[in-house]
Amino acid sequence: MAVGLSLAAALAFPSSAIDYGDKNGQSFDYTPESGQSAPVIAQPMVTSEYEDAEIIDDPFYGVVVVSKQRAKNWALRAVYLLLADLALIFLIFSLPKTDEYNVMASYALSGASFVMAFWEFLCAFFLFRLGSPFWLYIFPVSVIMAVIFYVTLMNIKKHDVPPPGLEETARQMCADAKNGRRLDSVDPTPGTWPDQDFIS
Repeated sequence: MAVGLSLAAALAFPSSAIDYGDKNGQSFDYTPESGQSAPVIAQPMVTSEYEDAEIIDDPFYGVVVVSKQRAKNWALRAVYLLLADLALIFLIFSLPKTDEYNVMASYALSGASFVMAFWEFLCAFFLFRLGSPFWLYIFPVSVIMAVIFYVTLMNIKKHDVPPPGLEETARQMCADAKNGRRLDSVDPTPGTWPDQDFIS
């Protein structure tokens, strides 16, 4: 029965009679009265309200809308990276290096400082590609950040010393391994008593 109803509906309303691409065909069936005009269907329009936008017709990516303030935005990001790196450096120097866990945390923070210095260099490189003069200020800052990272890493390495007595214990173990009786050569001649044939 359902198949019959669907067949009857298809015969009553053939799909070829409906043009879904016609905007006027999709409007209401409205007949204006005398002295009135039919309403006009508004056509779709593409508008751009970005005052600082720049439209680039790229042959590979197509139409790309970019901001004219890209250089200032990247310079501001570089300033944020510098401030975050300074906070990391102060945190590293404030951590006491007497504990093993603090030394490990200092190494991790110094790695984050190196990443920020590298990002600072990438900001300078991108500003250079944009032709902005800001890269002349940001590139030396990235070099200074890399130097500070190296000094911080050497400072952490200076405090990363083994606990007292560990070297002496390792040296004693090496001496015992060299002078132990288990490594001595055994006399191949049989002894008078069986217990003399083996070295315990």
